[in-house]
Amino acid sequence: MPALVMKTYSFGEYHYVFGEVYAPLQVDTDGEAMAAGDIQKMAHDFIAAGMVNAIDREHNHIECGAEVVESFIARKGDPDYSEGAWVLGVRMKDGPVWEAVKSGDINGFSVDALVKKTTQRVLVELAKIASGDTALSTEEEMLPSHQHTFYVEFGEDGRVKFGKTDDVLGHTHNILSTVTTEKAIGHSHRYFVE
Repeated sequence: MPALVMKTYSFGEYHYVFGEVYAPLQVDTDGEAMAAGDIQKMAHDFIAAGMVNAIDREHNHIECGAEVVESFIARKGDPDYSEGAWVLGVRMKDGPVWEAVKSGDINGFSVDALVKKTTQRVLVELAKIASGDTALSTEEEMLPSHQHTFYVEFGEDGRVKFGKTDDVLGHTHNILSTVTTEKAIGHSHRYFVE
């Protein structure tokens, strides 16, 4: 389980965003998962096909101006990313995409690929209750970079029944999804369940 999946920083005229694209055997929001070998093949095929500018928003297939500057498979012991996860580093200049990253509207990468699905019977352990610390927010005009402590309860189907963060800098966040808090004061936070 990664300590932090999305990391951002700026250098010169560029802003950089690093994060996991897909991690092995972690059930995604569509209830699907991929094996480590398939993720590695997908990551290598993406770069080999020269798709470094093929970054879009919400799977609209319109390049958004971000470009891939790093792509790797996380190794065992990586302090930030899940072992076997495909990690991308993209860069962009000031503009609507960077503003969406800063506000939390964009808070992760998502794969858009044609795949052959196979049904597998697997045992999945679902958490009933989880707590921890959210990822850091990016510094904003209104608030400095910060994080919250969160508490989440899950139903039998693995979906969030109830979730909330503590009060930091005069605000809290409700949690209704399995990867991010709801927005408050113009931003949201990613959170992770071990």
